[in-house]
Amino acid sequence: MKFFYKTNENFDKNLYDKAASKFLNHSNIELMKLSGTYDISPVHRPPFDYYYELIKNNIKPGMKVLELGSGMGRHTRILIETGASIYVNDISSEALKVCKRMNPGIHRVIESSMDDTKLDPNSIDVIVSCGALSYVDPKKLDQEIIRLLRPNGKIIIIDSLNENPIYKINRFIRFLLGKRSWNSIRRIPSLQRINLLRGYFQHSEIKFFGSYLWIILPLKVFLNCDQISKINSNLEKRFKSRRHAFKFVLIAKQVKPTPKISPIL
Repeated sequence: MKFFYKTNENFDKNLYDKAASKFLNHSNIELMKLSGTYDISPVHRPPFDYYYELIKNNIKPGMKVLELGSGMGRHTRILIETGASIYVNDISSEALKVCKRMNPGIHRVIESSMDDTKLDPNSIDVIVSCGALSYVDPKKLDQEIIRLLRPNGKIIIIDSLNENPIYKINRFIRFLLGKRSWNSIRRIPSLQRINLLRGYFQHSEIKFFGSYLWIILPLKVFLNCDQISKINSNLEKRFKSRRHAFKFVLIAKQVKPTPKISPIL
């Protein structure tokens, strides 16, 4: 029963320290294969392509950018290429070692929980995050984000959505296998959680991805990845869906003086 109810906050840190330590002896060429969308299947690549597009269009040289939950820095290089000053944060010291090797242009490395960066208030122009929202308490994380951002600041976030029952089962299996903590399962963003975060900003846009993959993927016996991705894309254009999506990408701008909740459109 103790295993079943893993809620220890150090569980995720230990898990990712152990995972990252295996890569410290890899060559730089081997580490490059972990960077960006290099080995992401075309089926799962569209949300990352859109995330990268938002980064290129919204982050400029001279800006101060914080990547929360950077991990080993898989999606950090695209940030460095913008010419901004890049700060990376993660709770795993081993993951940050790999991150620094993969991304020598990082301005500063911050080893801490995402909700306690110790950075100055109103000091960040853009906060980005890739798949990290579920690793800390949502309220504390949102408070830290709003504390750090300048009034005209932005957030760009890509993450999983906790609505599709197929994906819920898959994540629960990973928990049973000891590959995820219970906290990281129960905190995977829902539509309500996303809405609460959007409510802190004057303007926000959200896009959902993979709404029909859970139906189409069995066809991989007959179709290749590019064909499956094209079918899913066409279905999403014709029949928009949120609750069945497996990923979302959110951009929000201008922190509200008095935050209010905005509806999901």
